[in-house]
Amino acid sequence: MQINSALHNKPQFLGKEDWHNHFIAYKIDKCSKADYCNQHNLVYHQFIYWCRKFEEEKFSEHNDYSQLIPIKIKSNASLSKILCTLEFNDGKRLLIHDMSVVETLMGRP
Repeated sequence: MQINSALHNKPQFLGKEDWHNHFIAYKIDKCSKADYCNQHNLVYHQFIYWCRKFEEEKFSEHNDYSQLIPIKIKSNASLSKILCTLEFNDGKRLLIHDMSVVETLMGRP
């Protein structure tokens, strides 16, 4: 008896752990997502969904917001003079107008 290949290759239900295993294997294989899906008979849009989900989890695990420093916001009248500018690699800038913020960043009370 010959098995219908279309039925044999039909994707099965995968749980989060299964998708995570595929995500790790995909990272090791270093092929395109489309190629990985074809090789492992995965539904492409489902694989993309889970990859994004695992990337977001990885990102949130590596960000510790407990080290944030509270700042005081003053009225616009005190914003005329820029004391310091911090420029980040992504092109964003933080303009500091208050000396107390500079002192806080430098670790002075």
